[in-house]
Amino acid sequence: MNKSTVVFIMLFLFSTGISVGMSLSIYDNIINEKEQKIISKRDSIQDIVIKEIQEEQDQKYEVQEVASTSQEKISPYAKITVEKYYKQCDHSTIEIYDVPKELVNLTQEELQKRYENWEIKQFSSNDIQLYRQINANCSSHFVLKEKDGYIAVYKVVSNNLDELNMITEIEYASLKEEDKLAVENGIKIYGKEELSSVIEDFSS
Repeated sequence: MNKSTVVFIMLFLFSTGISVGMSLSIYDNIINEKEQKIISKRDSIQDIVIKEIQEEQDQKYEVQEVASTSQEKISPYAKITVEKYYKQCDHSTIEIYDVPKELVNLTQEELQKRYENWEIKQFSSNDIQLYRQINANCSSHFVLKEKDGYIAVYKVVSNNLDELNMITEIEYASLKEEDKLAVENGIKIYGKEELSSVIEDFSS
């Protein structure tokens, strides 16, 4: 083999090696680009999943925070407003009290358990409002009748029920005839002021 042939073969092998090397390098670059795209896509998906998990945790925290703040408790300095509506006389009464010691530190749910038949219209640490409808008359309805020879005062609890409140020292026999007749039929009175006025008239 002559010298020129050897040189040609060496140049051919060298150029072939360079071509193969460049091809491998280009192939590696393509593979790396594909891998980078896959990794980038995977990281993007992971980021989305992590973000969703974080948002769920934040929402759970917000719900827990709202739940904790809703557990407001009754203060020792709270006022309780009690409103009653009496169906039979169509009257309402409103009374305001200092909170009883046994109700201090109760939550709204715990208070509702104690007052099952009441509606809690307002609940905060310092202001409680309870409401209830009662199928009866309010405590301001009275009727005067005769009992054991004396004028007696009855509370009109309902249309069919009277409850003895007190027996006065006014003798039935000492009344005028028209007053006796009125007492026999029952003298209906509304309010303590009117009651006091009628009893005073009978006593004079």
